[in-house]
Amino acid sequence: MKAVHGLHAPRWPRATAGFTLIEVLIALLLVGTGLLALGGLQSNLSRHTDLSRQRGEATLLAQAGMERLRHESHLPMANANLSNQEPQRNLLTSGSENVTSDSFNTSYSRRWSVAGESSDALRPVTVELRWTDQQGEDQQLQLHSAL
Repeated sequence: MKAVHGLHAPRWPRATAGFTLIEVLIALLLVGTGLLALGGLQSNLSRHTDLSRQRGEATLLAQAGMERLRHESHLPMANANLSNQEPQRNLLTSGSENVTSDSFNTSYSRRWSVAGESSDALRPVTVELRWTDQQGEDQQLQLHSAL
């Protein structure tokens, strides 16, 4: 075999021929630390996703409760013979109920409070939902309106 004129394979000194054991261990340490951080991030994201779903569902349940109260505030009492001269009465009352999610394993406690007098045209109403999340922490959400 003839050597091609001017082209030679570079010869490296023995000391620079590869990675040292310390460089490999440092690289493994960095990769391991990164993987542990990603695992923690995934766990945190899963928790926040679940809490976000519960908050969204609680918001829908609170809105449904507020709409039910809004509907009830416009209904006259049974056998109430009101003439045009008599003021309409806002007969809303405070109350509570437990609501279980159909789609998820979450149980909510819905409470509504009505302030003011029945002769008031508008009465302040608060609908509050409480539940316990997957980590055992108590959560709550409130909606305020005037009916």
